[in-house]
Amino acid sequence: MLEFAQGKLRILSFLFFSGLLSGLVFIGLCSTMPFMLAERGVTPSEIATILVATLPYSWKFVLSPFLNNIIVKYADAKFDIVKVLALLLHTIIIVCFASIGRFSNSGSLITLNIIILIVSIVIACYDIVFSYVKLLLFKKNELGPVTSVINSGFRIGIFISGAVMLYVAEAKGWEMSFLVAAIITMASWVSVIMLPRISHDTETPKQTVSSIKAYVQSLRNFFSKKKVVFFLITMLSFKFTDSCISTMKPIFLQSIGMSKTTFANITHVLGLFVMITAGLIAGACIQKFSTIRCMKYTFIMQCIPAILFAIVACTKVELVALAIIINVSTIIFGFSNVVFRTYAAEEAYGDVNIFVLIISIGSLYRIFATKMGGIMVDISSWQMVFIMCLLSNIPGLIAYRRIVRNHG
Repeated sequence: MLEFAQGKLRILSFLFFSGLLSGLVFIGLCSTMPFMLAERGVTPSEIATILVATLPYSWKFVLSPFLNNIIVKYADAKFDIVKVLALLLHTIIIVCFASIGRFSNSGSLITLNIIILIVSIVIACYDIVFSYVKLLLFKKNELGPVTSVINSGFRIGIFISGAVMLYVAEAKGWEMSFLVAAIITMASWVSVIMLPRISHDTETPKQTVSSIKAYVQSLRNFFSKKKVVFFLITMLSFKFTDSCISTMKPIFLQSIGMSKTTFANITHVLGLFVMITAGLIAGACIQKFSTIRCMKYTFIMQCIPAILFAIVACTKVELVALAIIINVSTIIFGFSNVVFRTYAAEEAYGDVNIFVLIISIGSLYRIFATKMGGIMVDISSWQMVFIMCLLSNIPGLIAYRRIVRNHG
């Protein structure tokens, strides 16, 4: 029993550091990297073009069947295929981080673009590997707490890449900043080395996709479910508010005069504790109530940030009040992210490819929602953007009622 508990603890440690690595890379490429390129004099349009190389991260579902086939094929080999893949992907990310730092000041933009593309593909593969571990080794009723652990690691990774790396870059330069990221990635090797060998003789369903034909059949089975349309509506409704406010928030706050330092201190330093706490509360609520019941709360709560930011857009607000509003939105989105990722894992339970597909749809929709928000600001106003975010929760609530009815 003790050995089993220690094994679960090592697996949770691996998932925590996997979430950290995912947050470190995701924000490192999408947020920290543009700062570095802007300092080099790269134009915004060129930066946007370069960041197109991060798209493979949103297309994980294309890589998923091939990678899972490798894991299943070599599951009984003498070597631990999951550990080998995780260590290999870690190594590539470390080399890429060090290379970005090396070329940060005078390297070719084409070279940086290629490195970003490689990192995007590698971190997508790594997400698939740890999703496989999560869905294989934990029961359905354990997914809430497990997701909150991963979310905590992800938020710490965001803090490192969105705050620590910027502070290091300010003091020691970009090369040292990305070297720090490489060292942190190297430190997470320990959790991979300690990961016990995964046994496929568990009560949890395992991924058995062995061909593209089987993968297509798996997709057909999922999309033939009666409630799949309502599931997608709830997810996209949630994602619009989350993506639009979370991504557009820095631009909005800068437009009303908030400095970069103040923004970093509120959103990354103070926001780190707030976001982790919200994720842990979500995990506890899922255990006490149910994921379906918690979904109702998320749609209601997501209306609050939209209303608060609409008020801020209409009138001048003191910094203390603004900090409270920012952290209220952080709590709500931290809670709702854990709830919806848990619901996605439950819907795809036993099939890693379907889970990765759901997350990929959400990632792609994030790009669309952000673009829609930007267009709305250009043709209208910030008030209209936040009102649109408020109204976007209505389809989700309607679809939620149908899902509850299907659940009986």
